[in-house]
Amino acid sequence: MMFTELRNKFLFLNMSITSLVIIVAFVIIYSVIYHNISSDIEEKLSEGAATEMTVYGDDLFNNGGKDAAFSLSQALSTSGFSSFVLIVNDQGEVVEIDSSMELPEEKYIKIAETAWKMKEKSNITFNDKQWKFEITPLSVNVIQDNGEKFEVTDRLYQMTFLDVTEMDQTLQSLLVTLFVVGFILLVIIFFISMYFANSAVQPIAKAWENQKQFIADASHELKTPLSIIQANYDVLMDNRDETINHQMKWLGYMKMATDRMTKMIMNLLELAQLDQPTTRLEMKEIHISSMVEEMVLTMEAAMKEKEIHITHSIEPEIMLNSNSDKIKQLVMILLDNAHKYTNEKGKIDITLEKDKKMIVFRVRNTGKGIAEEDLSKIFNRFYRGDRSRHIEQNSFGLGLSIAKSITSELGGEIHASSKENNWTTFTVMLPRV
Repeated sequence: MMFTELRNKFLFLNMSITSLVIIVAFVIIYSVIYHNISSDIEEKLSEGAATEMTVYGDDLFNNGGKDAAFSLSQALSTSGFSSFVLIVNDQGEVVEIDSSMELPEEKYIKIAETAWKMKEKSNITFNDKQWKFEITPLSVNVIQDNGEKFEVTDRLYQMTFLDVTEMDQTLQSLLVTLFVVGFILLVIIFFISMYFANSAVQPIAKAWENQKQFIADASHELKTPLSIIQANYDVLMDNRDETINHQMKWLGYMKMATDRMTKMIMNLLELAQLDQPTTRLEMKEIHISSMVEEMVLTMEAAMKEKEIHITHSIEPEIMLNSNSDKIKQLVMILLDNAHKYTNEKGKIDITLEKDKKMIVFRVRNTGKGIAEEDLSKIFNRFYRGDRSRHIEQNSFGLGLSIAKSITSELGGEIHASSKENNWTTFTVMLPRV
């Protein structure tokens, strides 16, 4: 439940940020396109807006006005926009129409009245289309028959209309497209986010389960020696009048239990230090061939007790840039592990060789072997493939965990392979440089 909530929080956070980014990006795209289209319309309206006209004679509304309007309308139509122009007086009454569309005059009069009431740039529906219009005052230069000139600035206005239906449809289509694409993207991102959220939570959940298992196993391991100490203490208290010499048996059991507990605690402390190294390892060139050979010789006496036959194939003069103490500890753990689990009169085979840029160290022993389902777990702390066997061997299931941590710290890898009731092989590969 806890990890489900954590996954959902990751998912919500990722989807929120992603959705915000997509919305902002789409808003910017739409705004830029809308601004460009609007600017284009405004530019065309400004190009088509006349500022003055000349009228000959006393009548302001003669052919001079028509010619000016016609010239304006022609300029607009060749710019790629459908348009028409109305000239109105200061009451909004149409006095001149310049349009290529064959419509009744009443419709132009009606649209002029509607636009005049609005008095500003806006969209208006006319003839089942959307039109953008602008009203601009005309400065009329009047030349009378007697040659006298004067200017009139408050008598006539020009209404310029542009067909923006296609542009409105383009913006609507763009809006729908962005919405659909955004929705599809969010659905896709949701499933991708779900996958990565699960992937991110799995290591945490696994670490949590390992921690719980570790606590349970450590508690179990500590319980056994503590029970022994408690039981022998009770025996001592029941026979408190006896001398220490007569109580040595019980004291010996207590000493064995404390030694076992001390060894386990020291191993746990070592694992904790390997998990969180505080100092950089001192690396130097070591003669690993001689080191392994010497350590094998020290194990021969212990091997003879179980009549184990030990053979080794160590390639001479192999040098390795590593930490001497860690290498010795790693080799000793694997040799000790092989000694514990080799059957009576069994065999241990040790090899050390160079392989390209790696040093390969193998320890192979006969014996009960490791079940296939246990191979991936044997490096886990306190893992017991056969709990009773571990107890017999006075093992805590920590040695191989320490070996794996050391190998990782040295930049190498460790693997295990086995065939049940036959043999087991541990292979360590370390970089030479």
